[in-house]
Amino acid sequence: MSKARRAASLPPAILVRHLEDAIAAFEVAHAMKRPVTLLSPEAGALWLGPGWLVAVAREAAKAVPGAKCRTLLDCADRPDLAQAALRDGTDAILFTGPARIATKLADIAAAYGAVLLTKRPPALELARQRSPADALRHWLGAD
Repeated sequence: MSKARRAASLPPAILVRHLEDAIAAFEVAHAMKRPVTLLSPEAGALWLGPGWLVAVAREAAKAVPGAKCRTLLDCADRPDLAQAALRDGTDAILFTGPARIATKLADIAAAYGAVLLTKRPPALELARQRSPADALRHWLGAD
């Protein structure tokens, strides 16, 4: 899987469950002049759809113009959803299926200029934070 990149090549990940999470992440990241990675919930492509995360990122960008982000959609072991996510504009896909399929998906992702991961990166979950803005600042390196 030589074409796959490591999670370290992506900005810090923020778990996004709804538009408000993305907007909060964008507000803090933009103020800090830092990019973020919006990460879907586990197997998000299966129950939210392959275009969901990109749509959320686009809507959040309307609320916080100038914010920079990457999108990472968890496609579980579904190569069909991974390919659909790439067509929909996802920057990165998480695929946990067989290695031989991951190798092929890595080549497909590279053709889209996207990243394929086979392991979920660490991510900040805003819903678990008493002060999401403070947690975001810390996660993004302000503290």
